[in-house]
Amino acid sequence: MAKMDAGTATEDEIATWNFLDDVAFSMMAAIPEMLKVGGGSIVNIASAEAHTIVPRIPAYVASKHALIGLTMWVGVCRLVRAEVM
Repeated sequence: MAKMDAGTATEDEIATWNFLDDVAFSMMAAIPEMLKVGGGSIVNIASAEAHTIVPRIPAYVASKHALIGLTMWVGVCRLVRAEVM
């Protein structure tokens, strides 16, 4: 996990933020295929930090919060089973 100093963003922190893009693009590719065959399940894995605030790793914590919201939205709006652990 990357640590963030005031006013700086390291490559590791940027990669942490980009993690959410990877998850979103994967779901965007999977959902149409799931709907073609009548359904399926998406299971995303967050972490304990998704439910708390941890100093020095804001990008990691925010990405996990966002993962929960994105997964819930997919489950409600895209009519596929989507869970986050």
